[in-house]
Amino acid sequence: MNRVKDWLLAADLDLKAARGSLNEGAPNIACFLSHQAVEKILKAYLLQRYLKVPKYIL
Repeated sequence: MNRVKDWLLAADLDLKAARGSLNEGAPNIACFLSHQAVEKILKAYLLQRYLKVPKYIL
């Protein structure tokens, strides 16, 4: 199981859903989904770089 790839695929799905929400006139949902995608991309980066993700970054 490649967790980095899993996180990136999940982020890609969020971005696709965000684009759809934006096209449907729901910018607040698009913003939320975009934020989720960024968090997942950061988790993928942390896994790639450090092989572990802290539970709470902030």
